[in-house]
Amino acid sequence: MEANKPTLREIVDEYSSIVRFSKSLGISRPSAYKYIDLFDRGIKEGIPEDVLKVFNTIIMTPKSGWRNYFNELYDNYLNQEEAREMQDPVPKDIAETIDRLGMTVEQIDERMENALRARGNFSKLGYASDHPSVLKVEQDLKSLQYTRDLIERRNREIRFWPITEGDLDWVVDERNYGFQYPYTDAELEYKPELKDSFKYSILKNSGGYTFLFHCPDRSDSRVTVTISVSLPGQVSSVIGEFMNNENENFIVIPKIFDYSYAYHFWYKIIRRDSSGKVLNNMMELPLAY
Repeated sequence: MEANKPTLREIVDEYSSIVRFSKSLGISRPSAYKYIDLFDRGIKEGIPEDVLKVFNTIIMTPKSGWRNYFNELYDNYLNQEEAREMQDPVPKDIAETIDRLGMTVEQIDERMENALRARGNFSKLGYASDHPSVLKVEQDLKSLQYTRDLIERRNREIRFWPITEGDLDWVVDERNYGFQYPYTDAELEYKPELKDSFKYSILKNSGGYTFLFHCPDRSDSRVTVTISVSLPGQVSSVIGEFMNNENENFIVIPKIFDYSYAYHFWYKIIRRDSSGKVLNNMMELPLAY
């Protein structure tokens, strides 16, 4: 590695993540760490040919193209996963439980860390591998890993909903104004640029609301949905802000109120680019109309 040039590990950490990068390459995180370390030390032997090709491409790509290249790698991974996930969906009853409880990978990771600490403490105490406490924590780890895998699969299924424009009522942003109805064929003929406008659609399900987005470009823009409540005789107040994860085109809003009271709630959408500049600032609209 030339002087003053970042290592491959530094590039991955800044422009992607080990988790996303390893998934994009179809290898485990430990393998990704191992191959990156070998590459940064100038050792090419032991690195699979297809992985080495990606590493070399990154190093030869100008800095300005790194983020796009990592995004392309991850998009390819998602496209491959989409077909697999549709053939093997999470069982309906488990999917409904995950959606209803709003279960997240982060919650499971925290519990796994606690279990790992407990296992470490048992090891320091000299507990044998067949000690009841050790067996219990090992079983907990297996169950938590299984749950984590199901949550990850469910998250990907939401990401891979087979959506077409004709199936949804898209709200269009034109000059930062949210129309409450989808554009018609006549409007599209008169204003073809609406086709490429930032737009979103809202799906209601047993677990809450899901905001789906269509962005006019492939930028790593972030979308924030702010939910506020306006009750008679009271000042309107914000009750929650929700943001999409990087490169995801949806935000899941948990069921924080009974649907029969949805007319008291309002939402506002703001889209920003990676530098924080506001790209779209939709007017506040009622959640039920």
